[in-house]
Amino acid sequence: MAGLDAPAHVRFWREKNRDFSTWFLLLSEEGRRAVVDEAGGPDFTERGPGQGGHMKPTDILLPELTKAGLLASGGRVLVLFFTRRCIEKCTEVDTKMLQTLFDKNVLPKFSNEFDKFKIAAIDPQTEDILGLPESCTPEQQAHVEARLAAGTLLYADVYLARRLRQDTIATFLNALITIFDREAPKTPASA
Repeated sequence: MAGLDAPAHVRFWREKNRDFSTWFLLLSEEGRRAVVDEAGGPDFTERGPGQGGHMKPTDILLPELTKAGLLASGGRVLVLFFTRRCIEKCTEVDTKMLQTLFDKNVLPKFSNEFDKFKIAAIDPQTEDILGLPESCTPEQQAHVEARLAAGTLLYADVYLARRLRQDTIATFLNALITIFDREAPKTPASA
């Protein structure tokens, strides 16, 4: 169990998940929508692109962050999303999802810096960048590909997308916490 090194939203959820859930779920539909609108800002679409619609990079990286989706079932989906982001090992799930998008050539690119390399990878533990030039040997390429397959390296585009996804979700969850702290009635124990 992580202590103070856990992200702020995880520490909050451990202490106040029931208070937050009760507060949010008891808000009116309009109240819940106002909270999601404020926390999500203008980047959260109502429903996503739909079939045949133009997809923005955020639609691909953050498919679950739509207003209609988060507000479904009277707001329970938002509470479930918050819970899952705080108790599950989301890094592995995010990496797998983004790697699949990368493999299908659907993952948005956020930097052209890596285009000059045959393979651009990042060590997720150290954040060291490994750029394999086009002139690399087959042995060098095989070594890097083995590390990618083992998960000790990630393709640079996957790593950057994961960082963006996780930072965006953390920002959203922290905004929900700020709204809760400002708007929720204070009980004598929490005042």
